[in-house]
Amino acid sequence: MTLALRLSILFVHPEYWIHSAIPLPLYNRCCGQGPKVGLQAWGGAGRFLNGCTDISRPATPINKTSTRHGINMPALQPERASLRIKRKSLPETLADSLRERILNGEFREGDQLIQETIAEEYEVSRMPVREALRQLEASGLIQLKAHKGAVVTSIPLAQIEELFELRALLESDLLGRAIPHMTEASLAESATILKQLEDAYHAKNVAMWGQLNWAFHRSLYLPAGRVQTMAVVQGINLQTDRYIRLQLLVTGDFADAEGEHREILRLCHAGDVPAATAFLNTHILTAAAHLIQALEAHQQA
Repeated sequence: MTLALRLSILFVHPEYWIHSAIPLPLYNRCCGQGPKVGLQAWGGAGRFLNGCTDISRPATPINKTSTRHGINMPALQPERASLRIKRKSLPETLADSLRERILNGEFREGDQLIQETIAEEYEVSRMPVREALRQLEASGLIQLKAHKGAVVTSIPLAQIEELFELRALLESDLLGRAIPHMTEASLAESATILKQLEDAYHAKNVAMWGQLNWAFHRSLYLPAGRVQTMAVVQGINLQTDRYIRLQLLVTGDFADAEGEHREILRLCHAGDVPAATAFLNTHILTAAAHLIQALEAHQQA
């Protein structure tokens, strides 16, 4: 019997490890010394696990079999999708909280985020704070500088304008690709999110403006199925979120924002790709122009 054939049998029946004619060095290399092995016949499939299992534990019986090397072997069974609720880690939770404090203006451009102070505020050690700050740096909201620590970033006006021009290019392309694949269900979801955004405008719920604005736009682009482009656009929206909030607070252009969002949704319902993409492009660039004006006035005040 060849070595490969012996191994194929043992992957299904680990109880044969000790008594098989597998060379001892190979056995030790696979399993280590002792009466336990690093394989478990879970559902008869012989999966590698982090822990070990006792060799005396019988494999779970399976009715279906397949033939390989002339031997009946249990067929692999499809895994069931996990229904476990994903829980955020402590660094992720800290990053979310600090991100919101930056976006709502509590931490301003140039402010220093001191690890020890943050750790005391949240009653945690400095290790999760350090990881949270790395996440914020990756999203462009802070910079980690030598001898200064974490500093809230400042984006020059010219770069803010550039970010909005990128948004106009990429988001218009996404919308044009998405409209042919939109359904009544997806459009209804977009309408629901838009209603939530308008409610947040009326309630002056600043913390929700950026989140819901992105959620609305994202719902329109998802049918395009462009994962990488969506990731880039989301990163741009995250960097410009705080400035959009400031613009709305300073100018109060809620009515214009509501009307333009509704028109975009109407054109999507109509399936008019050229009109919808052109209107979206104008919507983003007009918002950029208003934002630059508001920021210039804010800096001079």
